[in-house]
Amino acid sequence: MKAEQEEPLPPDVSWKKALLFSAGFVFVAAINAVSWRIAPGTLVPLKLFASAQTAVQDVSLSVCGMRRLAADIAFVEFLLYYGTPELAEQEHEEAEEPHMHGEGGVYPELLARGRRILSLDPHFDYAALYIGGALAFNQGRTDEALMFLEEARAREPGNWRFVAYIAAVGFNKTGSMESVLQALAPALADRDCPSMIKNIAAFMNVRLGRYDEAGRLYQQLLDSRDESYRASAKRVLARLSLRRTQPKSMRGSR
Repeated sequence: MKAEQEEPLPPDVSWKKALLFSAGFVFVAAINAVSWRIAPGTLVPLKLFASAQTAVQDVSLSVCGMRRLAADIAFVEFLLYYGTPELAEQEHEEAEEPHMHGEGGVYPELLARGRRILSLDPHFDYAALYIGGALAFNQGRTDEALMFLEEARAREPGNWRFVAYIAAVGFNKTGSMESVLQALAPALADRDCPSMIKNIAAFMNVRLGRYDEAGRLYQQLLDSRDESYRASAKRVLARLSLRRTQPKSMRGSR
């Protein structure tokens, strides 16, 4: 008698076995990443700033050679986190407020989430500058901002943007708006300058009575991809326009 041949597995069973094998591989990789780190040169262990879910997400994309995509996703998650109020909504003055994100809480995970992004893509300058600015200018956590920006600069020692931001944060700690604006001047001239930084600089110029420079920055913010900055810029530009038409005796101190 001929030996019975083993029947081939149905296609759906083969697919399930392949999926289970892949899931097991990703799980083992995630455990290793949580225990150590996900990227060469990372200064902070992943376990300090990533949950098991985000660790699996980061590692699964990284082992597939999609580290930049993983960093992009992490930055989107950061923006969702920072844009969601932690506190109950409160009425804010309809003034030219510089804080579009982060008004609703203290957001204790800002630094950790920023480090996660840089661990995935050390050259994600925009995200690093945005997070450093949020920590320093929106949240008032100057020491954390300086620490984060120094870590980012260590990955790219020749990046002048980090030098400018670090100087601006340092001056902001002393309360000198003029010094902050001087330090930020090269960054403000950069086409990739985050809208948040432009908005803060415009606000400072209004406070210093430099209405023409403030108006120039608010005009740029009309092209921002963020609706909140566009709406704020429209309101402030309308006030600045009204201010120009008023007699000097009727103008306020602002």
